Amino acid sequence: MLLRRRPMLPRDVQPCAELIAAHPLESERYGELQEQLSSVWKQCLRSGSLITAVLEDVQSGKPLLQGFGVSAFVTDEFMHSCKMPAMRWIGPELVRCLVRGESPVLGPKEIRDANSGDGLNLASWAAILCPQNEFDRTQVQVELMTAFMQEHSGFKLKEIISQQNERIMMEVVSNSGGLFWNCAQQRYVEAHSFDVEEVLQRPFILGATPETARQHLSWTTTLFQYSPPRMYPKPTEQKLLSNAVKGLKDEELSCELGVSLSFIKKTWSSIYKCAAEKLPELSLEIAAGSIPQRGGKKTTRPRLCPRASRGIAAHFSIQVAVVKFPSSIAAPHQKLDSSPN
Repeated sequence: MLLRRRPMLPRDVQPCAELIAAHPLESERYGELQEQLSSVWKQCLRSGSLITAVLEDVQSGKPLLQGFGVSAFVTDEFMHSCKMPAMRWIGPELVRCLVRGESPVLGPKEIRDANSGDGLNLASWAAILCPQNEFDRTQVQVELMTAFMQEHSGFKLKEIISQQNERIMMEVVSNSGGLFWNCAQQRYVEAHSFDVEEVLQRPFILGATPETARQHLSWTTTLFQYSPPRMYPKPTEQKLLSNAVKGLKDEELSCELGVSLSFIKKTWSSIYKCAAEKLPELSLEIAAGSIPQRGGKKTTRPRLCPRASRGIAAHFSIQVAVVKFPSSIAAPHQKLDSSPN
């Protein structure tokens, strides 16, 4: 199996919603609300409110869906309601609220404001593994966890909550720093031993905060690391970067984004010029290359040296709707008034 990861597109919504409906536990959790799921996801995708990852097996040439993950930033009120004694399933409750027109899901501007203020609440909405054999399921699970780490890094997170739908996902999260929310004590507690199958049958929360992450040094610790950005890419630059980290060449980027090759090269030039000024530690170099200009003139465009290219690719974690950058690079949801380029 050769996995490829990409953001969820509108055409993916229906197949992904059908996987939710076909999953024994998820189908029971959503009940009649599963009929509204696809329209709600499409609504959130259009508004740029979701963080998504779709995994496809491209080994045979025809992409085959192997799994997906969906998450969203939510209001303080929704986060608080999820942790009350009368716990509810996160995904179905999000659908219920959105159908009523009382969305707890933050939009791009709200995310910017919260990320520039006291921080963001992250809710894992859904995660599905498709492979039936154990080896492939483990591979997809690892890739989904990697995607979760990369897609949510760089934000100023206050809390993360999740509800898994099978043993492998619950064990990975609980063994990686996720703690159970104790409603009676109103705090996170360690799960020394628990019956996974029993826990999965009723609402629960596996979550983390900066405080719990510091106490249990694990992958969750890195998710809560945050420092003010030093570089602020423009929206067009963000879209280019989001696709470039997938390994696409300039010609492929031109086709993917529906813009001319000269526009791609001009955008790269702008990115590298800004990065060379704001992030000198990336060791940018000027390499041979040209950008066609009006009147037939050509100008040399800067490129990243191989070492810097690997470094920037390793740190950029971006998607079209919601773009995440390392702490030195501003996400589009961060206010740009503090240090504009």
